[in-house]
Amino acid sequence: MDPQGERRRLLDEEDGDEDPPGPGPVSEQDAYLRSDSGFQLSDLKDPGVYKPLLIGVMLMGFQQMTGINAIMFYAEDIFRQAHFKVYRGESDLASVIVGLIQVFFTGVAALIMDRAGRKILLIISGIAMAISTTSFGVYFYLVSRVPSVGEEPHADLSWLALASMAVFITGFALGWGPIPWLVMSEIFPSKVRGVASAACVLTNWSMAFLVTKTFQDMMGLLTSAGTFWLFGSMCVLNVLFTIVFVPETKGKTLEQIEATFRGTSREDSGKVMIWNMAPVLRDEDEKNENIPKMLCQMDNHLDVMDVAWSPHDVWLASCSVDNTIVIWNARKFPEMVTCLRGHTGLVKGLTWDPVGKYVASQADDHSLRVWRTMDWQMEANITKPFSECGGTTHVLRLSWSPDGQYLVSAHAMNNSGPTAQIVERDGWKTNMDFVGHRKAVTVVKFNPKIFKKKQKNGSAPKPGCPYCCCAVGSKDRSLSVWRLAREFTCRTTADEAQLRRRVSASDRSC
Repeated sequence: MDPQGERRRLLDEEDGDEDPPGPGPVSEQDAYLRSDSGFQLSDLKDPGVYKPLLIGVMLMGFQQMTGINAIMFYAEDIFRQAHFKVYRGESDLASVIVGLIQVFFTGVAALIMDRAGRKILLIISGIAMAISTTSFGVYFYLVSRVPSVGEEPHADLSWLALASMAVFITGFALGWGPIPWLVMSEIFPSKVRGVASAACVLTNWSMAFLVTKTFQDMMGLLTSAGTFWLFGSMCVLNVLFTIVFVPETKGKTLEQIEATFRGTSREDSGKVMIWNMAPVLRDEDEKNENIPKMLCQMDNHLDVMDVAWSPHDVWLASCSVDNTIVIWNARKFPEMVTCLRGHTGLVKGLTWDPVGKYVASQADDHSLRVWRTMDWQMEANITKPFSECGGTTHVLRLSWSPDGQYLVSAHAMNNSGPTAQIVERDGWKTNMDFVGHRKAVTVVKFNPKIFKKKQKNGSAPKPGCPYCCCAVGSKDRSLSVWRLAREFTCRTTADEAQLRRRVSASDRSC
């Protein structure tokens, strides 16, 4: 027995989800997580960091340079200087109406931004604000030129001020109000998100204070018309900046967005390479060498997450962070058979059924999909077991049983507990699952053999009693081995050293 391993196991049980303390070998996942956490100044050399940071800061700065806070804060004064005809209490009512317009159209933006896209809404919003602030400036210019009777100019000009204000608030609420905050949450890599977000928020509030503080001074120095024309020019710059520098993030993963900022093209961001592993035959006096030789490479992906060969090596399937599955002709590389689309999240796992009739995929969109190889159409879309799953995992490795009757997925939930979902081929039912792990299941794998249980006296197996074994791995650093379809665990362990021994023992017993 390994005392150190036993101590770590006991501590792990006592601490629940906490990782056991004490020295020990650092796993590959731990090293990845540690290297991916924490901001360092050297990260600013990475275009995947400094480009989104500059864009985020500029978006926040431009948001305030439209003059939104100054206009909202001094709305009553603006109407008063515009000589807009109001009676007692109606100036307060005008400000309330302006606020209601902003709330209503912000809700409209929330409903349409995932359909229309962030970038197009920013452009439309900027154009609307540029037109409205320019017309506001024209109004003040005309007011200063038109002789007034008493205290009020022509009534039509007064309504121009109200219309300009309404268009400005509507345009801001549709785009430049909510979308910079949304884009900021989407473009920063996870390791710098905290620092970068803080820099953007600091920029936003600093510019809000500066614009609001100097608004009255600008009105006196540049006149009312000049001040609004200045805001209009800022809105024009907003539009140009958006067109040139702001990427469209709708429907894109963080990996795709990072690839955009790093200038990574599709050709070098995701490749599938086929290698010949046969030994190189030398002359009689020379030794043969096992030197892999690349036969071809296929470029039709962003970062590739998984690949899987079909039975009889007819097809090769690959999946990627671009939410697609590409089927390649394994007998005529690099010929592409088809591209399967439908997932809305990173596709992280693939598996074929034993006869090659179906290929299954699992993605971060909380779904498992089964595709027919006859016509490459979707056979089933299974979502219910994954609807409660929170967050994501590095991988999602699913597996098909060797008899073809069961498909087991990773990262499912049942009554708020992590499970590996069993999907029955007959009707794609999801009535069974493997339970017991404390954290998300990341990988499952069937033993390719079909076993038969021996009789108690050790004699030959009874006919008609076959079963399959499935291994389930989890983020809780444990592995369980299951015998299907009897729902009990054959072996389970939480320590790497014991894991090797116990899995070996389970192989012998099976």
